Amino acid sequence: MQQVVSLTVETDTPMYADMKAATAKKLKHMLAIIAQSAPYKPSVDHLAQEIRISKNNVPDYLLCKEADNGFVVKDDIEYKYGNVIPLFMFGLTY
Repeated sequence: MQQVVSLTVETDTPMYADMKAATAKKLKHMLAIIAQSAPYKPSVDHLAQEIRISKNNVPDYLLCKEADNGFVVKDDIEYKYGNVIPLFMFGLTY
């Protein structure tokens, strides 16, 4: 799973979002911080300090992780709605 995320964030995202590789690495670092802080919400100040960017730029980085045609995989739901897919449905493909 880490390899897929790394490939997507470090290679695919910069290509399609027209961003530099250094920006993609900061985005990956920010996603790791957010993932490790769950279930708590990380503060903008903390994110900015950790990835060494201006706190005014944090919302731009957060927008990079959203995709109009993308899907969200969520646990503890039974039905698909919008672009949200239940996690258990991936187990049905085996």
